[in-house]
Amino acid sequence: MGLYYPYIHFRGEQWLKLAALYWPRIARVVPDGYTVRDSRTTAILTQAGLALETTREIHVGTTARETGQWLAMDPSLAWAYKCALSEHLARVNELEPLTDGLAA
Repeated sequence: MGLYYPYIHFRGEQWLKLAALYWPRIARVVPDGYTVRDSRTTAILTQAGLALETTREIHVGTTARETGQWLAMDPSLAWAYKCALSEHLARVNELEPLTDGLAA
């Protein structure tokens, strides 16, 4: 199973469709309490069980245990943090990191 990063929303419909052909399932990191606004394609794949939101169980091994705690930080630091968090989650949950971004 793949783990999409560093964004919450899948940014490219074409990329998502191609990834869904290759990967049996694709998870993504969605903070507790965050409301996603998915495209129609993402909604269809989610209903089919191909695109998954992470659950608290996926976050095993991270230090973020409290819900509702948001931090303000420089965008460059936030980018680096999200990439590092995604790599960690992928490693401890035996997922393959996936991205549609060249700079990730």
